[in-house]
Amino acid sequence: MPVNDKYSFHALWKFEDGLVIRHADLDEEIDPSYELLRLAAASFELELQEPFYNIYLDVYGTGIIDIYAPIMKVV
Repeated sequence: MPVNDKYSFHALWKFEDGLVIRHADLDEEIDPSYELLRLAAASFELELQEPFYNIYLDVYGTGIIDIYAPIMKVV
């Protein structure tokens, strides 16, 4: 895969603390899922690092996206 500013491949990816939400319906807008992550972080007094990571998973012939939001700090 050529190097560019939008996509990259990581053979191994280690997760630190973060929040995750599964966006299962690819026909729906993804912004409400981002907002749910922000609301959950606010309720637990967490500050998230943006942009979030969108992890595409091919499941049973269709796709879903796991959205990972790294936690920067507890407010």
